Amino acid sequence: MNDESPRAAETRERFVPSRLAEPVAGSLRRILDDAGFEKARRQPGASGGSVPGELARAREYVTGGANCWRSSRMMSLYRHLFARAHGRDLVALFDLFFRHQELPLAALPPALDDETLAALVDATVLRETPRGVQATIRCFPSRGMYFMCDPRRSGKDYVYCGNDSYAMVEVTEGHMGRRRFGRALDLCTGSGIQGLSMCRRSEEVVCVDLNPRALEFVAANARLNGIRNVEARQSDLYSAVTGRFDCITANTPYVPEPEGGQLPIRGGNLGIEFTLRLIAEIPDRLSEDGVVVLYTSDPIVNGRRVLIDHVRETIEDHPMKATIVAIKRMNFPLTPAHREHFRRLGMSGYDDTILILEPARRWEVVRAPWRPAYYLGTRIDGWLDWKLRSVAR
Repeated sequence: MNDESPRAAETRERFVPSRLAEPVAGSLRRILDDAGFEKARRQPGASGGSVPGELARAREYVTGGANCWRSSRMMSLYRHLFARAHGRDLVALFDLFFRHQELPLAALPPALDDETLAALVDATVLRETPRGVQATIRCFPSRGMYFMCDPRRSGKDYVYCGNDSYAMVEVTEGHMGRRRFGRALDLCTGSGIQGLSMCRRSEEVVCVDLNPRALEFVAANARLNGIRNVEARQSDLYSAVTGRFDCITANTPYVPEPEGGQLPIRGGNLGIEFTLRLIAEIPDRLSEDGVVVLYTSDPIVNGRRVLIDHVRETIEDHPMKATIVAIKRMNFPLTPAHREHFRRLGMSGYDDTILILEPARRWEVVRAPWRPAYYLGTRIDGWLDWKLRSVAR
């Protein structure tokens, strides 16, 4: 009789980042490279969505954007079109390493031969199942690199990578141009996607997180991508780092949650309190011509976006050029506790936002949505969702 608890079984089946040695990491990377794994992210997942959202998904598919974080009623059609264009082996790899699906051995591409499978199982990247194999990771491609994370939000130490992670890399790369840095710091690093992406334009990168498992993922993702100019360090924001940095990035906890809400996504009552704590130390941590890129929220209180007002109050004696890049609108709180929380604070929603701060002679604020059509679609989706939920209540 097996007396193993569900929690113990889950832990046993999790990825152990320290087990991914460089030779196996190199083999995995070659398999993904040879298959053109980055192309597969244009496929959406399965389930519903509104008509405006479906149009946005169709556009992402046609233009080769990152559709994988979204869901579509037409997923089977997209998969059929994609398999015809790129072959079923790539679809199988994406099902395995992104969608976390259990696959029979007969469905695996030839690149995953017996020797390679055994090495990936030993490295805990894959686990054997009664019907075949299943990945213990989700692997997301971004700009020629690959980033592993936990496939499910289970346990307080889970390591996340999502659509916000992808959007932040895209906005950051677009804003930086050819700019290069001496020292870069990535706070709240998680999988390390922001910090490791900065390694290509920085001499030295420090990735910090309170979660020891996140630091193990940073090291494993560095091995997967052949990166050596990075250091992973446990730290509560700046507590374990010294000196100034030419670039500071952070995908912060930013969701407005009542006290006692879900961690690690809770950013405070308005969703920006954690961000403001980080910003308060920027004058002492950023070099004279440095840049800060933060993923946060811009809460809408009494009909006004209030993020920049709070940022200016926090560092009012240190003028900045603030570029506010709206990613998507989040309109409607899902639970009764959230609805009451929003009502009490006068909040009607918030924008997922990337905030870029650069020292300047005077305060300047520039607002620009990342993808105007997508942002507008999320506002329409949010409004329709709010109407439907209001009727249901």
